[in-house]
Amino acid sequence: MTQQQPQQQRQQTPEELRREIERTRRELGDTVEALSHKADVKEQARQKKADVQDQARQKKDELQQRVSSNPTPLLLAGGAVALFLIVRMIRRR
Repeated sequence: MTQQQPQQQRQQTPEELRREIERTRRELGDTVEALSHKADVKEQARQKKADVQDQARQKKDELQQRVSSNPTPLLLAGGAVALFLIVRMIRRR
């Protein structure tokens, strides 16, 4: 039978302990900051609103660019709507 030897733990020096404590404190501070950020619902809502507004602005700018570069589809759509309304008005009489 093989006998297992217990693992020997090396004792840390005071300086190593201090470094480990400082590292643990930094990690704990980062964790607390992350949790605090996650718990701030108002800030998350404000950030989401800003993101959606930016996306809407980008889409608006893109659409304006497309229409100004080629207004024909918009004119055709407007003409079709106008024609539809005229036909509808005539049929109602």
